[in-house]
This record gives sequence, structure tokens and C-alpha cells, in this order.
Amino acid sequence: MGDQTSRSARLRYTATGAVAALVAAGAIAGAVSLADAPPAAKGPGPATPPSGSAKPAPVSCTTTFDAAGKTAEQLRAAKQALANAKGALPATATGTSK
Repeated sequence: MGDQTSRSARLRYTATGAVAALVAAGAIAGAVSLADAPPAAKGPGPATPPSGSAKPAPVSCTTTFDAAGKTAEQLRAAKQALANAKGALPATATGTSK
């Protein structure tokens, strides 16, 4: 029984090492191909919507929170909503803010 276990472990470690080597080789090949690629040519500029169509709303990547004019109860509710959202994250998730 011990021989079968050691053979299984050896096979598992060999397979893990092979996968790690393939990942490393792929990362190196990808970096080399990106380094050798010519820079992207700039186009004529941003696309313009067809005439007569509505202009799309601007997209913002940041959110802001203005505490001025808020009651203490509204601020507590906002903090609680944030705490609830953080609690809903899986235990393995990592945040970027401290």
C-alpha cells in the first residue's frame, strides 16, 4: 500500500512541476511576443455617433460620496450598506483599499 501511495505522490508532483514549467514558458513567450509587437497605430480618433442619434452619457469610473447635507442617520445607513457589501464577499477575496 505504501508503494502505491508514494508512486501516486510522485506522479502528482511531477504533473504539478510540468504544469508550472508550461505556465512559466507561456509567460516568457507572451512577454517576448508583446515586446516584439509593433506599437498600435493610432486611429482617426474617437468614434462619432451617426447623425440624428442621441449622444451617449459619459461613463465615470469613480464614484464619489458627498457627506455634506447628510443626516447622521443617512451616514450610518451608508456605512452599514458598505459593511454588508464587504460581508457578502467570499473569505478569500482581497480588497485593494485598506
